[in-house]
Amino acid sequence: MDFNRYLNRFKQKNISKVVIPGVILIYSCHKYLKTRLEKYVLHKNTYNGWKVFIIIGDPFLKTEYEFIDDTNIIKIRCEDSYIHLCKKVILGIKIVLDIYTLTEGILRCGDDLIFNEDNLEKFLRIKNKNDYIGNPMRSSSHVSKVKDNFMPDYFAHHREDLENPLNGIKYNLEELLLFNERPSLSYAAGVIVYYSIKSCNILIEHMKQIDWNIFEYSVKYGYPYIIEDVGVGFILNKNGIYPTYYNMYINTAHVNAIGIHTNDYK
Repeated sequence: MDFNRYLNRFKQKNISKVVIPGVILIYSCHKYLKTRLEKYVLHKNTYNGWKVFIIIGDPFLKTEYEFIDDTNIIKIRCEDSYIHLCKKVILGIKIVLDIYTLTEGILRCGDDLIFNEDNLEKFLRIKNKNDYIGNPMRSSSHVSKVKDNFMPDYFAHHREDLENPLNGIKYNLEELLLFNERPSLSYAAGVIVYYSIKSCNILIEHMKQIDWNIFEYSVKYGYPYIIEDVGVGFILNKNGIYPTYYNMYINTAHVNAIGIHTNDYK
């Protein structure tokens, strides 16, 4: 069914939401619509009942979200920049939960992956998945503050991103260089992570409490939300949820991984 037609029926008639196991969300941005999204894509729109959607941001949308034509690309009202990715990921999850009733959760993916679709389906078939699954960084539940120039360095090498209005960045490069403190904690790193419905709801409620402000500063932890996977881990850690390991992705060819990260694999 045409997604926009389904949404119009849903909004106008308040019909019951469709129940599905979960959703595979692939996060991208406008600048990769004609590159990564044409080269690295899944071949089906549904896997084991899990629907596949691609999320991009547009802060100028008049509605909370819209589908692009008859594709599975959802444009959401959100800044499209790298530094806003934590907000975009969790807002995308919120919108999906507004549309569907999920019985399991969300598989959050990047747009720079070569998928092993057999391994993807194998993971989706796992029953009673843990709340937060991925490739963990650190095993300690202790949270501290560290200096990290990852995000300032990114913009120092991608200055064109500061000038794109779709990215919605209100800081210049000199100001962004100050965003170099973040929490050190246990989190699932990288381009494929699973969140249960419980975790999804925790993430959404937390972001509502900080008014979706990814520049929120903590004297104790720095800027928890400017690096997406750290931000998600920070929120879940605060609620007693820590990542468990599954071979989600790898940077070299590996038969058991769900995907190969193309940024590092040559």
